[in-house]
Amino acid sequence: MTTNRSQTSRAIGSSLIIAGLFLQASIALKWLTPDPLSAEMAHRLMGVLMGALVVFYANDVPKSLTPLVRMRCDPAAEQALRRFAGWSLALGGAAFAAASILAPYESADAIAVSALGSSVLLVVARLAGMLSGGSKDARVISPGDLRQLIEEKKVTVVDVNSPESWKRARVPGAINLDPAYDGGDLPSDKDAPVVFYCSNSMCRKAPNAARRAQEMGYRNVQVMKAGIKGWVAKDLPTESGE
Repeated sequence: MTTNRSQTSRAIGSSLIIAGLFLQASIALKWLTPDPLSAEMAHRLMGVLMGALVVFYANDVPKSLTPLVRMRCDPAAEQALRRFAGWSLALGGAAFAAASILAPYESADAIAVSALGSSVLLVVARLAGMLSGGSKDARVISPGDLRQLIEEKKVTVVDVNSPESWKRARVPGAINLDPAYDGGDLPSDKDAPVVFYCSNSMCRKAPNAARRAQEMGYRNVQVMKAGIKGWVAKDLPTESGE
């Protein structure tokens, strides 16, 4: 909690400083116009400052977001999205600044806005694609059906909760993996049934981990959406300890 507050304070402080510098630059440019500095050049320099501001925040904001380990998402996909957004917006800001100072004055604003707008649209499209991946979630299996598969010894059960949660209570025989697990942790047979679960029906770790397995080529992947809480609620047996 203290870390989050300090990060928020730093982000607010840097934002205020940048806003203050931006305001001072605006006043200075206005004061210099039209004698030492032409209206056209003042407008161009303002565009350069705006582009530089976008580049600054495109590089700074992703670093101050919530740590990946605290988010209910696929860390690898989230990290890729952050990098893509940062680079796209930074390049968009740089293009905005370059167009503001180099493009023909009559069309400089349109070119600059188009360049930055294109980078924003790319980020939105990437985010929409990531969110739409939810429709590809693996099939859901009930706690009762999973117990039957376990009794028949026809399934690999993967618990993607924290190691502490796994030690306290888990589905019998379940292995514990990080949501960003390596493919070598799963059965070598891509047709082997694999079931993932996490804490409860609202948790997204298991669906994300299952989708990761599907992307690796596993064809018989399911999710016990009820999670360990749903399993316990059905009075089904659990294991604990190492």
